Amino acid sequence: FSGVDLASGTTVLATSVGYTKAVTGLSADPSKAVSVFAAVDGSPLASVPAGTLAAGSHVTLGLFGAAPTLTALVDAVSAPPLGSVRYRVVNATDLPALGVLGLGGLPVPVAAGLAPGKATGYLTAAGGALALGIDLTQDGVADRRCDTDLVDGNNVSLWIFGNASGLALSVQVGGTTSVVVCKDVD
Repeated sequence: FSGVDLASGTTVLATSVGYTKAVTGLSADPSKAVSVFAAVDGSPLASVPAGTLAAGSHVTLGLFGAAPTLTALVDAVSAPPLGSVRYRVVNATDLPALGVLGLGGLPVPVAAGLAPGKATGYLTAAGGALALGIDLTQDGVADRRCDTDLVDGNNVSLWIFGNASGLALSVQVGGTTSVVVCKDVD
């Protein structure tokens, strides 16, 4: 599908949201299901049941897999400590599980056995260059490397997209998204 529409009950929240794009500032009625529909024909793709979202909570919705599953991830809303960034890693691949390793000055490993549609908790690091190793085989060794820069003072979601043939990292800061192609590790 080329894009999706979001609705809470019968209220349309967003239309034609593209692949790897983020929509922020949406307000959903927690007593209603949140549903995703194909933008081209309105066919239903997935939903989060009524009562899943807490009133007043800030969430990011992720649509994962060939048979789409919609997952709600609770967002951090407070600022990270001065001079740092708070980030989480989300497995948005069709792979059964990933390992995520910090390369450089980050703790190793960041996550093991991260299933599709799941996210790490928020991690805090100094702002600046961030190198993540993606372990496709769960052997503790990075198979792919994703490099990005994270700006101090932000809460960031790092979405890993793709499959074993090729991965990309979608960096979401609020409503802004950029995409980085992950490279093979030599």
